[in-house]
Amino acid sequence: MSGNVCLILHAHVPCLRAGDAKSPGGRWLYNAIADSYLPLLRLLSDHAGQRTSLLTLAVSVTLAEALDHVWFRDGFEAWLGAQIDRAEARADELDGGPLHPTAAFYVRRLHALRHDFVELWKRDLVGALSGFAEAGLIELVPSVSSQPILPLLATDEMRRAHIATTLGYFAQRFGRTPAGIWLPSCALDADVDRCLAELGVAWAVADAPGNADAQWMPTTSDSGVVWFPRDASATSLLGPDDDLFAYRDIALDAHLADPDRLLRVVPDEQPALLRTQGPFAASPAVYQPGEALAQSHTHAEAFLGRCTAELAGRVTDTGPDAVAVCAYPAELFGRVWFEGPAFLAAVIDGLDDSANRTPTGRPLARTPSSLLDAWSGARSGTPTASSWGDGGYFRAWTRPSSRWLHGATRRLERRLVDLAARDAMEGNRRGRQDRRGPGGAGGAGAETSAKHRATTEALRHLMLAQSSDWHWLIRTGRHVEYALECAERHIGISTQIVEQLEQGITPAVKVDIDVDVQLGRPQLQLLAPR
Repeated sequence: MSGNVCLILHAHVPCLRAGDAKSPGGRWLYNAIADSYLPLLRLLSDHAGQRTSLLTLAVSVTLAEALDHVWFRDGFEAWLGAQIDRAEARADELDGGPLHPTAAFYVRRLHALRHDFVELWKRDLVGALSGFAEAGLIELVPSVSSQPILPLLATDEMRRAHIATTLGYFAQRFGRTPAGIWLPSCALDADVDRCLAELGVAWAVADAPGNADAQWMPTTSDSGVVWFPRDASATSLLGPDDDLFAYRDIALDAHLADPDRLLRVVPDEQPALLRTQGPFAASPAVYQPGEALAQSHTHAEAFLGRCTAELAGRVTDTGPDAVAVCAYPAELFGRVWFEGPAFLAAVIDGLDDSANRTPTGRPLARTPSSLLDAWSGARSGTPTASSWGDGGYFRAWTRPSSRWLHGATRRLERRLVDLAARDAMEGNRRGRQDRRGPGGAGGAGAETSAKHRATTEALRHLMLAQSSDWHWLIRTGRHVEYALECAERHIGISTQIVEQLEQGITPAVKVDIDVDVQLGRPQLQLLAPR
């Protein structure tokens, strides 16, 4: 038995507003497209027609809507053009010197990215991913809405609203209902498991397994959801403290004196020309793309060797082949680790194709949906409450620095649920009255429609305020002002609408579709208690 490897990448950016390319969110998106998403599409294109089930990609609603938004498409194309101009100017300055070949490498790379974005994918990256999914190259699933930590929400009604909004958006955008879903930070508990089952989700990834006796085994909860446990051993191989992993140890001209900054920040102003020899080496050397590519292949061989050894130790006399679920943020490959896409391609090439009729004995590249039948009978009871976070629980999002945000959103959530319950009762009453006889329902119908639009808008802003991104940015000290501005804006708009609705006033809400990313269609009806 060779075993199975499920490579799972989850792709997400925080909710963005169109109109400000210089905001942290805008820069985040543009760099992610250039460094991670376009290289990933190139990797998939290179394997098209040759392989199946290479990996699973989970795309958040906020990222998909940003990639579909014309403002972001126009903005990225302009940003990429500016990057090319800077790279070409830098290469001209260095012509004839030792850094020129590396500078020329960046010029060629940026031109290739622009060609792929404009000519190959016609600026429609989500459509390109959909095509690869239809061809069986990847399994494409959604990542929950605005990335809330679902166990920390106050009500099941809100958990269902987030999940159903995600599934509804995915079905509308891709024309099919997904079998699985990515939970933000793999955060789950029994309530989340139950909500997933009620909404027809077949599988998800857990950080902690439900079966303590076999911590690597997929298990099926009593609700019927198959949980694939994240392989902590395989995932840790690409952690910054492991020798196998290599950040692109880059030194830019302006930052040679601060090695720690070099490892964590890559400014946009100029291409990276130098690298350090080790994590904190004092003497930078010229960055050599060829050497870096060869090193990424060496890393891939070592990674595959360790995964194969792990799987060999999990072979059982009965039951399906062992599974290693290797789950990573998509931006690890490229945005964080420059050689990551080359490493990923080498890992995929080192795995056997599940459709290959002459297996080589290497582990098979599989997707969770292709393994459902094998593991659907493995019952485990109630899943263990856990998350992919500090200590395996939820404390990464409950630190004192952002705890107030949970309090504000949970209070607002309960008020919205109460409003939805009241509206449901009024709707039932109006329905009974309408059935008893004709009446002037036109005005009441218009008022009901306006109230529904306002309540839906309040729900949408609450869902955006519940994003775990704001807690993460505040906790890490990165773009704190931006996180506070976004969270407070969404809470403020939602609160204002809720207060007017509670007073019997129907707010005049105008959704600016040219500015706000929409977050799909929030499922307002699911807020009404059952």
